[in-house]
Amino acid sequence: HHRHEVQELTAAHATARDLGAEQARRVASLESSRGEELQLAQELQQARTLASRLETTLQTAEHRGSALSVEAQAQGAQMAFLRTELASHAAAAEEASARQLSARQMHGELQNELMAASSSRGVWQGEVAGLR
Repeated sequence: HHRHEVQELTAAHATARDLGAEQARRVASLESSRGEELQLAQELQQARTLASRLETTLQTAEHRGSALSVEAQAQGAQMAFLRTELASHAAAAEEASARQLSARQMHGELQNELMAASSSRGVWQGEVAGLR
């Protein structure tokens, strides 16, 4: 009867020891998974920080790009204005050249008329001299 109690106590002790060992394994496993969880949380935080930095870099690049685009548009407008100015100056120069040509022709015609008048005057003077 006494031995039976000892056997039961021994069995209960072994069971308790097994339960304790199982509990210890679970705690260790839990702590290990908690460690992994912390590590994953840190990695996630680092990834978020990196993503945030990349987003900032991208935004900066986009701002720079749009600023350059605005500058390029302004330069394009300035170039178009200068082309228009150049075309208008070229047209004015062409017109001046045409006027100069026309003036030369008129000058030549006037010289011809003058020479004709001068020679007819000579003829006329000769006739007047002949009449005298």
